[in-house]
Amino acid sequence: MRSKEINGNVFYNGGCIAGARAYIPDDTVDLIVTDPPYGINGDRLHQHYNRDERFVVDGYVEVPAAGYGEFSRRWIREAERILRPGGSIYIVSGYTNLYHILAALTETGLREVNHIIWKYNFGVYTSRKYVSSHYHILFCEKPGGERTFNLE
Repeated sequence: MRSKEINGNVFYNGGCIAGARAYIPDDTVDLIVTDPPYGINGDRLHQHYNRDERFVVDGYVEVPAAGYGEFSRRWIREAERILRPGGSIYIVSGYTNLYHILAALTETGLREVNHIIWKYNFGVYTSRKYVSSHYHILFCEKPGGERTFNLE
């Protein structure tokens, strides 16, 4: 795990599960915003989409489809551990593995506040199917404390 300090803030670059266990105590995080790997053969997306691999962040690791359910259960349990009561988590997901994330959430004490749909008008054009031009954003909270919500 690498760390870097910028303007008095420390940023860690590493695996979210091992990093959280090493550096973040229980019940201390107010907000988690996460966009986990989608598990859609991301290492080969350049073959299908206009994706330049030079712009992929170093350390990105795709999750194999066969292990996506267990991967989701592990990181969501860790997120629940570090969230303070009343803390919030936003999880961005495509449709393909959304069911794994929803199933993992049911195994925790986290409570869904909203299921947001982000529709976008850009992206991939296909010739043999309709384009999925939306993402799911799950907004959940850890019960037991006062949740902060700022609309703006």
